[in-house]
Amino acid sequence: LIPFGATDVGNVIAVTGGPTLRFPQDAISGAGPREGQTSGRVVILTGARLDRASAQQLGLAGAVVLVPLAAEDPTGLNHPLVRNLGFINAERPAATLFVTPLGDAEWQRRAASVRTPRVSPAWHEEPPSGARTVPVLLVREASLRPVLQRVGVDLAALRQAATGAATATPVDLTISITHLQRAASAVSAPNVVGIVEGSDPVLKHEYIAFSGHMDH
Repeated sequence: LIPFGATDVGNVIAVTGGPTLRFPQDAISGAGPREGQTSGRVVILTGARLDRASAQQLGLAGAVVLVPLAAEDPTGLNHPLVRNLGFINAERPAATLFVTPLGDAEWQRRAASVRTPRVSPAWHEEPPSGARTVPVLLVREASLRPVLQRVGVDLAALRQAATGAATATPVDLTISITHLQRAASAVSAPNVVGIVEGSDPVLKHEYIAFSGHMDH
């Protein structure tokens, strides 16, 4: 087991000509690797219909893909591009960033949850030899909106293209991501034993043991 502690020192999303976004104020981890450095040109992905063949035509390789989420679905639970994230990441983008309009309270709750130290089996942290996994992050729209507006990107207008085939819109920006993680020096996990005594005067002296994990 590898114990991981939260650390935000040096974790940034740097936008050319724009702000430097920080974890967890502006961004939090999603799926994919939780450690690494990457950069790429920005492509904004909108629309609803996406399959493997159409994803291959969008030019996502090496790009930092931004997917705007709607106010009525700020975590993308019902977003078709979130459901088809596998097709997006199969094209080997540098990273996929879901841009969310989440409010302050909900953002703080999610950020606190992500930063909670966790224990993970070592084999969950290491991709197969030669494999490359794509970082997936959730980024606050309020943090990105000013720089996007400066280069002529209207997120509200792009959201109108929430139906139809997926479309990739190149943007004259480059994003660089540094995301590091620290292994904690020590960790403890409790063992819990419970005994339920039987009512039969003879069988109550025999035992049947059930074992399981506390997290599932």
